[in-house]
Amino acid sequence: MSIEDVLNRLPDFGSLSEQDLQALSAALEPRSFSDGDRIIEQGREGNGAHFVVSGTVRVELFGVIAMIDHRPRSASCIAIGDVETAFLSRQAFEMLAHRHATVAYPFQRAVGAQVAADFREVVERIRGRLKSS
Repeated sequence: MSIEDVLNRLPDFGSLSEQDLQALSAALEPRSFSDGDRIIEQGREGNGAHFVVSGTVRVELFGVIAMIDHRPRSASCIAIGDVETAFLSRQAFEMLAHRHATVAYPFQRAVGAQVAADFREVVERIRGRLKSS
């Protein structure tokens, strides 16, 4: 499967123009991981994001928040079997966002969705604790 195929099946990225998809694809670096490899590690610097091209990691895109906010990673991802990713470095992302502004929108939506999901989880935990006290 090509990286363009991977991007097209992701809801937020499938709406990019062909030109923007090609620019994003050209900025991605192929990476390979074996079973048990740590692809990203909690607490480490987040200098880019990974799109899963093949294999299993339980997510299709990860590392976006740390890539954008320049803070340490908030989670670890470990390969389950052999995994191929397409890595987008922070530097490449920033260059793309400058030259192809619409490429940044799917990343912003992904960050927003993650922040919203994390917020909902925190609210549910607080509600659970309040009910049990």
